[in-house]
Amino acid sequence: MLFRVLVFGCFFGLCIATSIVLGVYPVFLSFVAAALLTKLSERAWNLHLFQKDRRRVAVMGLYSLLFGQAVGIGRLVVFMGIRCNMHQNRLDIDTWGILTGILISILVFPILLNASEFACRINLLPSPRNLSVRKVFAISWAAIAVCWLPYLLAYSPGGIVGDGAHTLEEALRGGAPSTNHWSVCYILVLRFFLWLGSMVSARLQAGVYLWVWFASLAIAAVFALVAATLWKRGAPRWAVVSIVAMYALCGFFASYGMSLWKDGTFGAAIVLLCLMLWRFTDDDKAVSAGDVAGFAALGFFLCVWRSNGPFLLAPTLVGIAILMRKRGKALVVSGILVIVISAILTGPIYRACGIGSDSLRESISIPTQQLAAVINHDRPLTAAQKEVLFDILPEKTWRRYYSPGDSDDLKVRMDNTKISSQVPGMLKVWAQLLPSNLKLYVEAYLLQTIGFWKPFCWRGIYRDYWVGIQDISCRGFYNDDKFIETVGYDIKPLLEMNMRLVSSGTMVWLLLLACAVILSRRTQRAKRLLPLLPLVAGWAMIMVSTPLAFFHRYVVFITLALPLILALPLGPDRVVSDDGVPSRNGFAHGSRILLAVLFGALSLAALCAVMCHIGVKDANLRDDPFDIWFYGKAYNAGHYIKEGSAWQEVDCSWTIGNVMTIEVPVKSSYRDFDVKMSVLVPFHGPKHWVARQGETILGSGAMNAAGDIVFRASATGRKLAFSIDFPDAERPCDVSPSSTDPRLISMRVRKIRIGPHR
Repeated sequence: MLFRVLVFGCFFGLCIATSIVLGVYPVFLSFVAAALLTKLSERAWNLHLFQKDRRRVAVMGLYSLLFGQAVGIGRLVVFMGIRCNMHQNRLDIDTWGILTGILISILVFPILLNASEFACRINLLPSPRNLSVRKVFAISWAAIAVCWLPYLLAYSPGGIVGDGAHTLEEALRGGAPSTNHWSVCYILVLRFFLWLGSMVSARLQAGVYLWVWFASLAIAAVFALVAATLWKRGAPRWAVVSIVAMYALCGFFASYGMSLWKDGTFGAAIVLLCLMLWRFTDDDKAVSAGDVAGFAALGFFLCVWRSNGPFLLAPTLVGIAILMRKRGKALVVSGILVIVISAILTGPIYRACGIGSDSLRESISIPTQQLAAVINHDRPLTAAQKEVLFDILPEKTWRRYYSPGDSDDLKVRMDNTKISSQVPGMLKVWAQLLPSNLKLYVEAYLLQTIGFWKPFCWRGIYRDYWVGIQDISCRGFYNDDKFIETVGYDIKPLLEMNMRLVSSGTMVWLLLLACAVILSRRTQRAKRLLPLLPLVAGWAMIMVSTPLAFFHRYVVFITLALPLILALPLGPDRVVSDDGVPSRNGFAHGSRILLAVLFGALSLAALCAVMCHIGVKDANLRDDPFDIWFYGKAYNAGHYIKEGSAWQEVDCSWTIGNVMTIEVPVKSSYRDFDVKMSVLVPFHGPKHWVARQGETILGSGAMNAAGDIVFRASATGRKLAFSIDFPDAERPCDVSPSSTDPRLISMRVRKIRIGPHR
């Protein structure tokens, strides 16, 4: 009894200390948490986990330590935005942050230890099935496709943004692509669908729309295959239904099909590879020729679809060689051949066709950021070191364009023709500066990769976008909302608010937890680690070369494989029936854990859908004045501003670029509306504006102080659409030498009020 009291007192003290350093003081919750931790520790001791299963204690202890430090150090990060300067994005690791991490590690260790033991003990044998695997696949595929239909209709022809827009331009130009940066294979596929679209319509959008439909159906098929695979392995009905519902109802997954980003199809191929590897590890039979051919084809797709595909496949081959041994020999040989052939294709053959390759500067993001941090913190440099670094970039450029969360502004200013000869000297200087700048190097690295290691990151640092149109060469692309044309109801606010799921950093730690549970097993402990190796390899690759601190799409394959991450650590490697015969179809799992996670994800999606539906009632322009807010809790500009608005700040949003486009659905008996846009003092002197609808000028003027821009616009059909030009927008970095802001800005908008003209 005395020992139990002492243990409780220690945990209570740790809970209180942790709550204090985290900035909260829940004494009652600390008491409850201490009681729970005491019980878990007692249970762990009674199960002989500490005395006999040292492997599990060591593995889960290491995971707890790393996770605790990620939370503790993550609290010290100040991150205002991707392209903010070193004063706005900063990290100073101190003793309190490390101690906080240690306290959190001690508190989560008994929980994770018991959870890992629980996951490996509870088994359920498959129950009789009234549906075949093929029927489950067909039903799941149809359900997901139907639920994704509103996205495909509302965002026709799809999201043409970022790299997707540049890839589309390469596809439209004809001839050999200029570079493999956007994947020659993807460019050629887009050209094929553009040609198909030209057969049915004169509009360029038709081909894009065909590709978006094809990609969405292909990704949905992979998700349906995940559900069918778990059904085949004996997963209970509720688990399979929950998996299908998660993929179908959460717009996060749908959004990666309707965008021209190639990450959705790439991630789906990785999930398919994980399923294939799971089947290889569970079957003692020799791998067939068909299996080898399928593995080689999938590996080749990964290598040519993205330039980092070979770096993901190579570690997977090492895992196959170690874990499958002789059974995996044919797979390893075919994988090596695929990597060699793809290297020849993307190297000498592409160069012979006049296709450029990715510059070396794309691979040196981390060292570049660390050296920039040294220069900007005025750390001592020798004359020889300055000569090397300032030959790559002038000192003024190192200082002006350094952003701790984005290396692109520095890399694009490097000379592509000289970079290959400069990199060896650059890396030599990097190694020389490492001992005296170790802490600064670590802080710069953590800031550059924060989105891929910090758990529980959420909005504001979740820089993914899928929707919208960036018509780079003014080819006439535009969003053709077929849903509102057909139904007369704007569903976009509902869909967009349902496009967020778990943050990338949280998903990474969930993946690492699954690997830790698998490694902690007593027998055949590493076998099920093989299907997760492509996910771990993909994440590790981003951790050494990411150009941006936050971009979920870089590791979206982890989120796409969520059911596999939850399923693989559960149960022993092989389920044995009552007669002692191994059952290949057995699906062992901790039902309570899986049920809680999946039910929680499904409930969250349902809650978002309900709340969005309630909020969408006022999303249409009716007979009363309607406000579009650009800041604060009432912010809703993202639903109606198609282009030309930055993220919200404390009391406004800046206009971005020379044009702001507004589009509002109309359900009103009026056709003419008065528009009043409230703005604050514009940037750097007077700024002109011109409001128009197509070629019709609605109003014009100049603003030199806070005030209102007023004009009248007319609705067409069920939509009020107009744009405002800002011809003299300027970049802060061009106006002020001390600024690193490259945005083209003009006015600070607070709100736009639209009311019927009576």
